[in-house]
Amino acid sequence: MKKNYLLRFSRRTVQNFVLLAILILFMISFTIINPRFFSQRNFTNIIRQSVPVLIMGCAMTLVINSGAIDLAVGGIMAFAAISFGKFITFGINVWVALILTLLLGMFVGAVSTFLIHKLKLPPIMATMAVWVVTSGLSYAFISAIPITDTRLTPIFQLNTTTFFNDTIPLALFIILGVIAFFLFLEKKTIIGKYALAIGGNENAANFSGINVARIRLVIFILSGVMAAFAGVYQVSRVGSEDPNIGIGMEFQVIAGCI
Repeated sequence: MKKNYLLRFSRRTVQNFVLLAILILFMISFTIINPRFFSQRNFTNIIRQSVPVLIMGCAMTLVINSGAIDLAVGGIMAFAAISFGKFITFGINVWVALILTLLLGMFVGAVSTFLIHKLKLPPIMATMAVWVVTSGLSYAFISAIPITDTRLTPIFQLNTTTFFNDTIPLALFIILGVIAFFLFLEKKTIIGKYALAIGGNENAANFSGINVARIRLVIFILSGVMAAFAGVYQVSRVGSEDPNIGIGMEFQVIAGCI
């Protein structure tokens, strides 16, 4: 047993070192091609661009662990961005609008769970339906024309705020905070452990007393909230509510998880 464990550990270590070596090789190559690649400004931009994929990927990991998939995250992201902008144009305070947008993400996540466990649709079909609806509503609400508003200025600071002599962007702290939260959730709580049990064998988990629907509800709500926050953050980056910001995001997030 111990020998097999050490063998698996050794293989993982070798794989990790190979990936690290490839990453370093790419960085050296890019730096040779363009010396500005290896610069603080570029790394800051990379961190800011990575926020939506990373935070949605954290929630998607739990979804995949539970044996499901959430294709709706791109649509929820766009729908949340447009809804957030609409709340602002209605005169709602920007931070209240943020909370309402996150609640909207929770609701959409709950709808996905309802389709899966009450209507007995496969997760891929249920979330694809939610993706189609949320994406369609995003275009319909603003007639497919991106809009901006000066009242969005406070949210723009999510993307521009930096610390420690303008060297560390707020985006890095958002990423680290979300990753720490989901690592704790996955490793130290019954949600993470039950998610793995459900993903391993849903029927066995159900017979062992795990409320599969309830655990999936929590997981899909978390996925919806992260997608909604990603949409708001993307508004802070692009400076407007654009229904196109969620296009293809679901595939980037799933690929990132894998």
